[in-house]
Amino acid sequence: GFKTMSQTNVAVHVSTVTTVPVHLEVGAATEVVTVEASALSLNTENGEVGNVMLSNQVSQLPLNGRNFIQLTTLVPGAAVGEAFDNKNKGLLAGVDISFSGAPAAANQWRVNGANNNDEGSQRTILIYPSVDAIQEFKISRNSYGPEYGGAGGAQINLVTKSGGNQFHGNAYYYGRNDALNAGNFFLGQQKANCVAGDPVCGKKNFLRRNDYGYTVGGPIKKDKLFFFWSEEWNKERRGQVRQAWIPTAAEHGGDFNDLAAARIAAGAVINPNDHTTFDLTKDASGNPITCGGPAMPNDPRTAYFDSAGNEYGIPFGVNPTTGQATGAGYVIPSNLLSPAGTAYLSQVPLPNLKNLCGQNNWVSQVAIPLDWREENVRGDYNINSRTTLMINFTNDSWLNPTHAYEEGGLWGDQNWPAVSDTWSQPSKMLVAKLTSTIGGNKINEVSFAWSANRINITQSGDNPQLQQQIVSAMPLIFPQSGKTHANQLPEQICWCSSYIGTIGPWNNRQDLYTWKDDFSWVKGSHTFKLGALYDRNGKDE
Repeated sequence: GFKTMSQTNVAVHVSTVTTVPVHLEVGAATEVVTVEASALSLNTENGEVGNVMLSNQVSQLPLNGRNFIQLTTLVPGAAVGEAFDNKNKGLLAGVDISFSGAPAAANQWRVNGANNNDEGSQRTILIYPSVDAIQEFKISRNSYGPEYGGAGGAQINLVTKSGGNQFHGNAYYYGRNDALNAGNFFLGQQKANCVAGDPVCGKKNFLRRNDYGYTVGGPIKKDKLFFFWSEEWNKERRGQVRQAWIPTAAEHGGDFNDLAAARIAAGAVINPNDHTTFDLTKDASGNPITCGGPAMPNDPRTAYFDSAGNEYGIPFGVNPTTGQATGAGYVIPSNLLSPAGTAYLSQVPLPNLKNLCGQNNWVSQVAIPLDWREENVRGDYNINSRTTLMINFTNDSWLNPTHAYEEGGLWGDQNWPAVSDTWSQPSKMLVAKLTSTIGGNKINEVSFAWSANRINITQSGDNPQLQQQIVSAMPLIFPQSGKTHANQLPEQICWCSSYIGTIGPWNNRQDLYTWKDDFSWVKGSHTFKLGALYDRNGKDE
């Protein structure tokens, strides 16, 4: 007879052809040979170039933000841009990674075979599976098989964990706190000029981040039916440092005597024989003064023209002949103040720094909340020894409420906390896959997948009602009738020295439906593959 041989520890990975040559030798009936090895194997089946990230690598390597995307940058041939962010998720994240020189927007991201791409941008993905729910994933960089499509770059196929005959689970917590951080330069340099009682000015940059979750998996019926469940939360509260030069309370009402006094204290001198000094910008020698605040507002009714036709502004409340302030001083008459402009200015906070000649008289850290939550459930059913059914559902929720994180990559939102937007991206994915082994050399896999997300922008801020008050005070050029949000128009945008404006309400919908059948037949040393794919994608903005 032949020698008895047992070969164990044969690893079969996602999207990988595994070949195990077995050689039987003639031997005595009582002789037993056991071979155990984990040697590196060489792929001789095809020319595919790729790398597999295993479960222990995914869960044990330190990841900032617990985002598996960071691991994809470790493979050979991966290149990212300078602004690449591998920490964030949701709308703040991106997968701008070039593999083997292919365009960064040419990659296909999959979870259990389901399309995970945002088909609008091709640079973001729909769900970010929890690292504790990932079994492994493979990055096929080029020369992959015909069953992959949808993009010409790399194919990143991620497989989630499944249950087994033993119950397993874990719970975890990771945290960050500003108590361990250094101070922020822009906040610290303002301490000497902070207005008394201001709760933010001069304080350490606020940061709280809490990541926690759990997993549990096991049998429902031994050897037959299994489940795996995971849930994770990321809750982050950060203070985003913002700074600007903004009008004081008196200047909101048109009174600029405070700014004039600061300029005079900085050395500004009025020469009645030189109209270029009337706007308080020059000293006694005619040199520019050092004062970082804005220019004095000029009265267009009293502009001065020299003999060469050059125009020079004369501030409000100034005698155009002598340059001296008259009456109440540097004040814009109330009848010249625009009601719409006054309403528009009401969303800007008051200064919290006393130096009106500083580069900025307002520096603050606006509270930016970021919440992410994910539930993932998977069931596996062994229908018989040759047929298995897998169903996986993932619910992914990302939210940036109250104050939009414009610096993080959200577009079209201002710095002022009174009026802002809430951004949210709920995403879902459902995968069902039936795998059948036919004979000893054929496998058929039929699957259905639904991948979806929504992007919703709604009006928010510390005083969200203020936005409609501003809109109602502004004269409109185009009629409101026929508009989707006619009763909730966003405020008008101003590309001023500081951007002012919001874009909500706004909505985006994407639904991806995929039906797929893959058939593989191994004949001797050859492998034949045949398949069918039907995609139905919808995206509304």
